[in-house]
Amino acid sequence: ERERLVGKPSDQEQVPTFDKVSFAISPFIPTDKISHACFNLDSESIRKLKLDLVQECDHEIPKESFTTLEVLGAYVWRSRYRALNHNPDGKTMFCLAIGMRNLINPPLPAGYYGNAFVSGNVELLGRDLDHGPLSKVAKLIKESKRIASSNEYVCRTLNMLEKLNRQKMKIETYGASLVLTDWRQLGLLEEEDFGWKESVNMVPLPWNMFGYVDLCIFMPPCRINASMKGGVRILVALPEAAMNRFDFRIQDPTGQAGWF
Repeated sequence: ERERLVGKPSDQEQVPTFDKVSFAISPFIPTDKISHACFNLDSESIRKLKLDLVQECDHEIPKESFTTLEVLGAYVWRSRYRALNHNPDGKTMFCLAIGMRNLINPPLPAGYYGNAFVSGNVELLGRDLDHGPLSKVAKLIKESKRIASSNEYVCRTLNMLEKLNRQKMKIETYGASLVLTDWRQLGLLEEEDFGWKESVNMVPLPWNMFGYVDLCIFMPPCRINASMKGGVRILVALPEAAMNRFDFRIQDPTGQAGWF
């Protein structure tokens, strides 16, 4: 039933234009030397990160709160930007995969197993991402989730994607985008039975599946590591030279030494 997610664009609908010159560039891209690494962030570090961002918003009414995805998304986006040494006057994008199975009308049938997501997007100049309050970045991610969770946005996105497909257009940002997908709530560890009790770990095979540097995946922690209960594993792909700069300093994530 793939046809359920094929848009029906009209001639009046405009496809957004992407000026490659306006996007931030990195001295490490292009390259065919890509590294993948998985970083563990425990629940206490995440709690401190949330507290740090909430304290930045103490003067605001009503009081601001952030989810783990919003906080870590903001930190990873900024850290990745700095690791890639992007130019400050170029644009950088944050693209969050948001499930739309229950957003479209009529809803997708139970058991539909195809890809069913839209992208919630945030765009910033590099200097604003690098030097602005990180709480502002987290709030922009929160707002992108809200906007992308409407039926109107989903229908508009499907129409745009279909028009791009018909015109055989490709969107390339050459490393200036972070594409985040969150696997923590998929239930893969809890629901899959391969015949030898429950699974304890889950790791993607990134190179053949995702042969580019934009992708980041949030995953549940390995069950064998009890100290990681409530934590998040963060899989990133970066040029080898940039991965050496991508240092999370997990022991002190809110200190001056950490998170660049």
